[in-house]
Amino acid sequence: MCVCVCVWLSGARDALPFSFLSPPFKTHLHPIHPYFRSFDRLAREPALLKAEADRLDRAALESALANRAAFPAAAAALAAAAEGLAAAASSAGRLRAALPAVAEAAEAAARAGPALAARRADDARLRGAVDHLAALLDGPDAAGAAARAGAPGVALALRGVAARAARLHPDLPAAAALDAQAGEAAHVAADAVRADLAAPSLALADCLAGVGHMRRAGLPGGAPALRAAFLAARGSALDAVIAGLAADGCGPASYVKRLTDAHRLALFDVAMQFRAVFPDGDGSGATATAAATPAAQSPAADLAAWMAARAGMYLRLLAAALPGLAAGGGGSGATPSSSAALPAAGGGGGAALAAAWEHAAYAGASLGRAGADWRPFLAPLFEQAVLDAFAAGLDGAVAGFEAALDTHGWVALPAGAVPPPPPPRPPTTSGDGSGPTPTPPPPPPPYELLAHPPVARLANGLAAALNDLRACAPPAAGGRAAGALAAACCRAGEAVAAAAQARAGGPLGPATAAADAARATADLALPHAAACFGCVYPGVRVEVEAAIAAARAGL
Repeated sequence: MCVCVCVWLSGARDALPFSFLSPPFKTHLHPIHPYFRSFDRLAREPALLKAEADRLDRAALESALANRAAFPAAAAALAAAAEGLAAAASSAGRLRAALPAVAEAAEAAARAGPALAARRADDARLRGAVDHLAALLDGPDAAGAAARAGAPGVALALRGVAARAARLHPDLPAAAALDAQAGEAAHVAADAVRADLAAPSLALADCLAGVGHMRRAGLPGGAPALRAAFLAARGSALDAVIAGLAADGCGPASYVKRLTDAHRLALFDVAMQFRAVFPDGDGSGATATAAATPAAQSPAADLAAWMAARAGMYLRLLAAALPGLAAGGGGSGATPSSSAALPAAGGGGGAALAAAWEHAAYAGASLGRAGADWRPFLAPLFEQAVLDAFAAGLDGAVAGFEAALDTHGWVALPAGAVPPPPPPRPPTTSGDGSGPTPTPPPPPPPYELLAHPPVARLANGLAAALNDLRACAPPAAGGRAAGALAAACCRAGEAVAAAAQARAGGPLGPATAAADAARATADLALPHAAACFGCVYPGVRVEVEAAIAAARAGL
């Protein structure tokens, strides 16, 4: 139908106008109109189409044969794509299942963001302060090395850095550990400072520096413990000096003098240093603090207690040394004191006791400003020592008299054997040159006693004991000294009476000589001893009547 129409239209293109056709049909027929110009072309069209189709089939076959290997590859790729799509589907399912957890983790990361930022900032600060932290960590070791090297100031400064770090960061265990280690080094430094404060000779500047170091070390107990540590260190220095005196092996007088000098110098220095280092008030408000502090905890109370204890120790040491001083006198190592004038009489234990007493009194007077005036406590010590020395002298005199009575050959001396007594000595004057001020001289020894050697020995022994007592005669000891002399005289009277009675029934010569010795003892020796005692203690009477009566019992 279409072909017929096209043929008809082709045959009548010249005769029939195309005006009768509608515009769309005109537009459709216009392009193919040249194609159908002849019927020959139309007749060959099927063959041409078939040939074109064969050509296309051959081209497709050749293309298939040329690319026959691509088909298996395409199949394999298709299979792999199918497997990949299946795996992707499985992964997508797992991803879909994990999406809530991922969302939760993202929310947690978002919440932890500020903390992480803070940690990153802390890490940045740590990296910036790594040098300072390294120095802080090395601080305890450096403090210990400084303390061992004798630099307590450096050790305490490092300890202060560690303590500041511990106070600023109380929640850090590392800071607390560093503070503890630095504290141990500070204790070592404090011990070294105490050893320095215990030096025998210490200047005020060294005291101030040492106390400052100990204050920085932070001793438990505060200011009272610091004052106690300072006084203990200075006391240790004095103890070392005393131990050196004891080990020196000097004589009794030299030991007592050096002991007194050591205490006088040490106590005065410690008092001055303590008041300079620990003032009660410095004009800057400390006075009110001192007033509010209990008296038992004030620096003045601590110093007074320490001074009293050291003064008591000195008095105990002095009391222990006085017997040796009384017995040995000046000793081989005695060095006379320039401030103690020794009396001319005596020269034995009494003179040494007098010199020691005067020197100790001078030291006590000089320590009065320091609060250690021990002069009121010296009299009982020296009185007892003087009485013991006097009693020992009397005992030695009587013991020598008794021995002489036993060994003496009782023979009457011929007339004129006793020399006449020397002329009396002129009265002495006072040493100020103001005029003759007579002083009662001691009575001369009876020269008649030379006829009786045992009695003369007794008189000499009693005179020697009285000479020692005269060198150091405490006024309060007069009564007890008189009693000791009366007891010695009674013992001597009983001894000479026993000797006379023992020889009364024998030969006439020994009996007469013994009786004369008893008479000389009763009439001359014992009254002479009592008179000499009156020169030592004027107004104190010696009861020698019983001794005289005991001596006369042998007549």
